[in-house]
Amino acid sequence: MKSWLKYIYGIFIILILLIIYFFIKNNLDNIKDVINLSIINFLILSILILITITLNGYKINILSEYYNIKLKSKEWFGLSVITTMSNYLTPFGLGTSLRGIYLKKKYKLPYKSFITTLGINFIVSFFMYGFIGISLMIFFNFKYNFFSFVIFSIFLVMFIANLLIILFSPSLKYTKYKFLNNFIYMVNEWRKIKKDWKLATKLVLNDFLALINYSLRISFIFFILSNKIPFLFSVLIALLTVSSLIIGITPASLGIKEILITYSTIAIGKTLDLGILVAAIDRGVAILYVFLLGGIFSYILLKNLKKTKKQ
Repeated sequence: MKSWLKYIYGIFIILILLIIYFFIKNNLDNIKDVINLSIINFLILSILILITITLNGYKINILSEYYNIKLKSKEWFGLSVITTMSNYLTPFGLGTSLRGIYLKKKYKLPYKSFITTLGINFIVSFFMYGFIGISLMIFFNFKYNFFSFVIFSIFLVMFIANLLIILFSPSLKYTKYKFLNNFIYMVNEWRKIKKDWKLATKLVLNDFLALINYSLRISFIFFILSNKIPFLFSVLIALLTVSSLIIGITPASLGIKEILITYSTIAIGKTLDLGILVAAIDRGVAILYVFLLGGIFSYILLKNLKKTKKQ
């Protein structure tokens, strides 16, 4: 990373930390209430977070099966949590590369095939998110007289961009240039994969369940804070916050995700402080499990790789 980019990135992180500091300072009473959550509430939130990790892992398993790689449950679950933990420590989603390294070392999956699976993941996910988001905004307009042109535009662009990619995927011929051929390979591979309706159905269903589960997390946190909202508004907030995957310029989209949750909360008529608190609770409990399980499965999968080298 160039020095001036490191400088800007450093300033951005400092600003995020300052915002968190002043928020904590001005909301100590609310935070104490959160820390003193009942065991039942904490366990429910924990279960929802573990379901998120499991569904993310199962998606890794679905994509790996396309390349005839049969992962054990401890592998796809472990890769899910390790990827998330690593993304907390590195910007631009670089933690995802560890998954690619593991699949390459353990199962000889070419990096270009791995990158193709990432592309499939984004295309299928954001096509679905865009469609659901547009549908929700139209519904809210008639049901609650609520409409945001900015939010609607985000989902519309998301939907149209991915629809065009799905509909128009040209078959490219290989050249004598190796680097260019890697790109051509991924485009041609996507052209074949998009015709696999069984794979697409599995991915869409998995993403839909993950979205509903994350919406339940958001809804439950609002409930804990005595600010119950209609479930479909929780789905709207969830849709916007998963979009932070696109702009993961900070570790685990730190700050970006919080800003989107806060913006979404304000958009539906709630306060700024409530939005920040919802984001803080969700992030805080998630980090607890991500680093606890991440440490355990890092050891397990590293041991797996060592066994592979000895064989």
